Amino acid sequence: MVEYKWKFVKMYNVYDTPLGALNMSGNKQGSGNNNETLPKMYIYGGKQLPYVSGQAFRYYLRTTMDNMKYVINQLYNIDEQFSKRVYDTVFIESLLSSGKKTDINLQDIRTFLKYPGLDLFGYMITGEQNYNRQSVLKNSPLLGVYVKYTQDVRSRRKFFGTKKEDKTSYTFTRLYSAVFYNTLEIELDRLGKFIGPELNINSNEVFTIDNIEFYRKVVISDVINGIFTLRGGANQSRLLNDISPVFSVITLTNSVRVPVNVRPKSSKIVHIDDRVMSKINKMFKNDKILLVYDEDYVDTDDRNTRIYSDVIKNYESVEKYDINEIIKWVTENLDL
Repeated sequence: MVEYKWKFVKMYNVYDTPLGALNMSGNKQGSGNNNETLPKMYIYGGKQLPYVSGQAFRYYLRTTMDNMKYVINQLYNIDEQFSKRVYDTVFIESLLSSGKKTDINLQDIRTFLKYPGLDLFGYMITGEQNYNRQSVLKNSPLLGVYVKYTQDVRSRRKFFGTKKEDKTSYTFTRLYSAVFYNTLEIELDRLGKFIGPELNINSNEVFTIDNIEFYRKVVISDVINGIFTLRGGANQSRLLNDISPVFSVITLTNSVRVPVNVRPKSSKIVHIDDRVMSKINKMFKNDKILLVYDEDYVDTDDRNTRIYSDVIKNYESVEKYDINEIIKWVTENLDL
């Protein structure tokens, strides 16, 4: 059985949304036949700010991973069967819980090669038999800071009453320009490994996916690729957003702590100074650290970000558009 030196891949990400509505709370009835659509909100420091629920973030990540897995297929020259892997597997939970006849059998470990989303994001099966698997990938909500609001108006003609009177209704959608941040972690030692009760087997036996080294490498690469090509939002037909992070701290660690909370402070979004880097160094001095950034969103006091390689011995950096370099750094430093 392969064991990694590190127990977790952890990420702290900062996202920029120039204009959008990433997660809405539904329609609010306005005057007449008009509606108002509002974003999900939370209160911090006396301010009402937008947030994106952890569930919505996971949905965006699942669908992006499914849409972008062809990149990883090409990177690793993956065979035809594994190339069709599925991460958006919520429908399987519903199917297995419904009691309807299906060929999907979670007691057959090969099922997870076709549906690795069940392994990575977990599941809860209810019905005649109740069993579940906690998610290997955990994430926080996206918390908004430095928000500015605007309003989008859509009109729609409707016909009312027996006289088919022609009227126009309006939907007002509150949009925003905002910066968000969140954290994410992958439990490496659980990925591709299952205990009996998770498979509805009355045993504490451990079941492992065949060729687990390659399986883990592909799934982790899919996550990294999904994060840095992430897209989503409400009303995607007209408000689709690129929500890939503009700044990310990735750590390979055995610590249960999140990488670091560098709360954005200015229009440049992320301010990196000796205090910030020293804080990361103290928290993760024995770990591997990669700083990923879009140089347009990082302020380093007019000094190149790479100078901090002297502050943090294990620190490296790469621009966010070098996704293959990010994947290479993570997978090569897992230390099998």
